[in-house]
Amino acid sequence: MGKINTSLASKVAVVTGASSGIGRAAARAFAAHGANLSIAARRKERLEEVAGDAEAFGVEALTIVADVGVEEDLKKIHEQTMAKYGGIDILLNNAGMIEMCMLEDLTYESFERVLRINTWSGIRLAQLCRPALREAEDGIIVNIASDDVLYPSPGIGAYSMSKICQMHFTRHMATEWGPDRIRVVAISPSVTRTEIIEEWVEEFEAAMDDENFRFNPMRRICEPEEIAAAIVFVSSPAGAFINGTNHVIDGGMSAMVPIDL
Repeated sequence: MGKINTSLASKVAVVTGASSGIGRAAARAFAAHGANLSIAARRKERLEEVAGDAEAFGVEALTIVADVGVEEDLKKIHEQTMAKYGGIDILLNNAGMIEMCMLEDLTYESFERVLRINTWSGIRLAQLCRPALREAEDGIIVNIASDDVLYPSPGIGAYSMSKICQMHFTRHMATEWGPDRIRVVAISPSVTRTEIIEEWVEEFEAAMDDENFRFNPMRRICEPEEIAAAIVFVSSPAGAFINGTNHVIDGGMSAMVPIDL
């Protein structure tokens, strides 16, 4: 076997939630491997920074200010991408949200909002992009789930349930769309250094500084670039037979018995 092929040259990658965290790291990694980008998020200035980073690799980067919780914005992401590039090879459903709430206090409005952002937006955008992904003949959808699919986290039940749903629609899409040569894969990170959980990262690192390693046997927090590396691998020719699976990236955290904090 020769050199493993992770080139994404001439591919077009759509990335939601691209202005920070895993989305930003993935956009940079896609660009470094040759993919042109369509990057979407709500913060225009941050998107333009990511586009500048990507273009330094010699690729094109289309920025789209959008809220994935809004149907018209999902359509805008698809339409503007197709107008610029004429096709889509990779869809990374990364945008997400967390709302702190114990189940006894959970409201329908909060539950609906979390599922709309974390779950439905990915399903809907995949529906919109499906014709282009089918035309590509080796299209892939990557859904960023969470290690919360493995065990509950008290206080963020709606988030955990949305991620379990996301993992399961990954399997359904892989089953239904596989004959069209569209692969669908889930990536489930553990605590990762992102803005959305900045306070938790600080708490976990403080606990590990005190030699409390139950949070992770590797004694550190995951970095966004480590998740991006896995995303690039499954999206590339090297991952061409990976389909319908969930890949937990947690430094061995799930190998331990979960401890209720």
